Amino acid sequence: MKILPSIAIAALIAGSATLMSFDDKNNQGSPCAILKSGSYKIGDAADTTAYIVFTSSSQTEYYNFKRHTIRSSIKWLSDCEFEVTALSVNYPGLICKRGETMSIRILNVEGDIVNYEALVDGRRERGRYIKMTN
Repeated sequence: MKILPSIAIAALIAGSATLMSFDDKNNQGSPCAILKSGSYKIGDAADTTAYIVFTSSSQTEYYNFKRHTIRSSIKWLSDCEFEVTALSVNYPGLICKRGETMSIRILNVEGDIVNYEALVDGRRERGRYIKMTN
């Protein structure tokens, strides 16, 4: 069975439990601007150990107790949209290959949960990340 990696965005939103939508790609006051660091659970992954770590220019996904990883670069297109390019993939059976690019758009943020839509090879998939506590 092939698995689509959940390369995408995670969130660091403190406090608010209200739903925020990010339809304006150039909204300078958007909370998306702070989504460039942190560790997040991959909300819809079958692997309960799966998580992702973001910096402003990269992300690393960890699976199966860190035995498998996907390292990617990030190119921010706006506060709420970015592209990730896989630099290295150490995950058997994964459909993501080195050099593949995925576009990510943040749909909304509710508390510590970020919902996003990813587009790769013409396929759209939705997912979510949940902020991990330190």
